[in-house]
Parts: sequence; C-alpha cells; structure tokens
Amino acid sequence: MNVDEKIDSYEDEEITKDRSIVEKTDCVLFLDNDKNWNSIKMREREAPVKPKLGKNRLEHPSSLIGEKWGTVFEVRGPTLKKIPTLAWDVERQITLDNLDETSRTGKDNRELVDDNKSQKLTQKEIVSIRDQSEVSAEILIDKLCENSTTFNTKHELTQKKYRGKKTKKHVQRYLMLSADGWNTNELYFTKKSEKIMHMRMEALSQILTLANLCPHNDTQVLIVENCSGLVTGAVVERLGGLGRVFNGYSEKHPCISIAYDMLDLTAWAKTSIINFHLALLTDTKLTKKELNESWDSSAVCGERKVTLANVKKWICDDLCDSLIICCEYDCLSLLQYLWPYLAPGNPFVVWSQHLQPLIQVFQYLKTTNSGLAVNIRLYDNWFREYQVLPNRTRPILDMPQMGGYIVTGIKIIDLQENK
Repeated sequence: MNVDEKIDSYEDEEITKDRSIVEKTDCVLFLDNDKNWNSIKMREREAPVKPKLGKNRLEHPSSLIGEKWGTVFEVRGPTLKKIPTLAWDVERQITLDNLDETSRTGKDNRELVDDNKSQKLTQKEIVSIRDQSEVSAEILIDKLCENSTTFNTKHELTQKKYRGKKTKKHVQRYLMLSADGWNTNELYFTKKSEKIMHMRMEALSQILTLANLCPHNDTQVLIVENCSGLVTGAVVERLGGLGRVFNGYSEKHPCISIAYDMLDLTAWAKTSIINFHLALLTDTKLTKKELNESWDSSAVCGERKVTLANVKKWICDDLCDSLIICCEYDCLSLLQYLWPYLAPGNPFVVWSQHLQPLIQVFQYLKTTNSGLAVNIRLYDNWFREYQVLPNRTRPILDMPQMGGYIVTGIKIIDLQENK
C-alpha cells in the first residue's frame, strides 16, 4: 500500500468512525464522585493484567466498547454496572423545596451529638455488603440509614445530605468521558501537573483562541512546548488533522506522549504533527543527501513521510500562520530565534508559569525595535468554578492557583524592512 492509498484509508476512517461511542483504540477517562480522575487505555487491554480503576481491578474492561461517552457506571465488585445519568450528581437532588416542606415537621438537629457511635454496622459488615455485585447502592444506603440511631431525629434536609455523603463514601460511581483536550488537561493538572508545567484548562483554551487557529489545508503552526505534547495535541484537535503542526524540540527526541497516547485523535490527525530539531532552521552543515533523506514525520504513526528539505522549506520559505511558545527555556531568546519564521500579520502566543520571563518579552516588544508587533498584551488568567443550586449559587472556595501568564500580539513588518 503506497502513501496515497494510506491517506485515502485514513479519510475513509474519518468519515465512517463514530466519535460518540468507545472504540478499542480509545483512551477512556473516568471522573468519580470526589472529582478524581482515572484513565484506561483500551488498546492495551489485550494483556493479561487487569486494569485498575480507583482501588478496584476490573475483570471485563472490553464491555466498555460500544458505550456512549457520558455514561455513568457504578462499581459492583469487579464489574461496572451502568446506571441512569441523573444519579451522578447527588448534591443537585437536594433543593430548597425539600427545606420548605420539612420546615413544618418541627424536626431540627439541636439534640444531635457527633460521637461516632450512632452507626450499628461495623466497617467489615459495610464492606461485605458493598462488595456483593447484586446489591445496589440504594440498598446499601438504606441499610446504613436503618442502622443509624440518629437518622430519624434529623431534619429532613440533613437526612438527604446524610444519604448523599454516605453515597459518595461507600458507593463508587464514575462518569465516562472522552480524552479531549479539556478533559485530558484537567486529568494531568489534577494528578501529574508537573508534566504539563502546571498549565490550567483556561490557559490552554486562551492559547488556542489567541493563536487564531483556522482548520485549512494550508495552515502551518509552529510550536515549541514542554507540556508533554498537551499543547501540540490540542492544536491538532482544533485543526481537525488539517494543515501542518511543526513541533520543535532541542533534546535528542521529541516528548509529546500526550498527543500520541492520551488524546482522542485519529491516526490521520496524528500524521499532521511534524517533529523537527530546532537546529535544523539554521544548520548549514547538512549535506544535500541528508536533506533529501525521508524520515518519519510523526515518529509514531509513520504513515506520512517527508524530508528535512521539505520541513526547512515549509518553515523558512512558506512561513507559519501561528507561533506558540510554552516552554521552560528563555522565552525571549526563543522568540527572537523563531521570529523570522512567522508570517507578517499573524499572531504569536508566549505562555509561562512565571511572570519574569514574560516581562522581558513584553518590554522587548514594546520598547526595543518598535514596529515588530501590534496589539501586544501581557495578562494572567483566573478561572473559578461555581456551585449552581437554587438560592445557593456561590464560587467554589477551595481552588488552585492561577494558570500562568501570557504575552500575545500580532507580528507586522518592521519599519526598517520597508526602507
């Protein structure tokens, strides 16, 4: 099969593949009751090792194939049982209507004493009931309420909160989500934030918006990042596999495992990633034979072959439509190095988790060599979640820090170039 035939097969895959259900090549993300994230790579499940979800080992993970994204599961022993989606958010079932109705019962909590002696069931008995696959969550919670000596004396709104609290503690429920850019970013920010330079979700969305990414066949995006491929994969996802995404690196090998292994990208979309060493742009010692040698552009898929000469021509002669820098290097030096390869009239975005490197970039663009760019801005992001309930809407009090700082602008032709 030649390259053109492989490209046609990938295009057929894009048309026929149903992106609303789980397939055997997908990476599945799970969000539990306490907002903890887990992941299972379906393509690795042919091995004899059972995948781990939380503290449980699943016996039949292949049963997830064909299920729709957004399905809610409940852990019952070593298996997952599908439950109604409305049972996912327990807190939203507590409304002020319950408070209005129960305020006339005369019950209150003034006589309650929190001495941890009200529950008659022991921990071993609770675990034995919970591990029975035929016992549903409602039966377990009902038994806990029946064996609580203070449950019937509580205010009815407090009873509902008690049931919700016990459900979160003893019943493991998971919401199955696809590994798109937002969900994958939230997973890594929660569990392994150092691998993505502690980049928050709103920072990534701002980068994609400010870069003005347009899904066209001629789009070329130049990226240098140290976020394990999160930014590169998110750009490919936004472009839908169209255009070329150049990922520059300075180490021996590119490190963009998230784009290849985690994100829900098709094989055709992954071939739009072209990894190249940053020294290629200014290296004059390469022979003609080395420039014309074909090498694997995607480093994993290996289906679209290009040469070093092609890459150098695309970047140096055709220029790029967007420039994105999210790295731990000297941002100013890197921007100066890549500046000639950004076409005039196109945006650039420089992100860093620290303010000082971006102040240097901002001052350089504003004061030195005036005329390099317009609409230059330096700002930070603050994203905050809100609890939305009737008459109880408020911001979440316990939130992590902000998502770094951004310098952005639009490159123009320098005044000296017009002379």
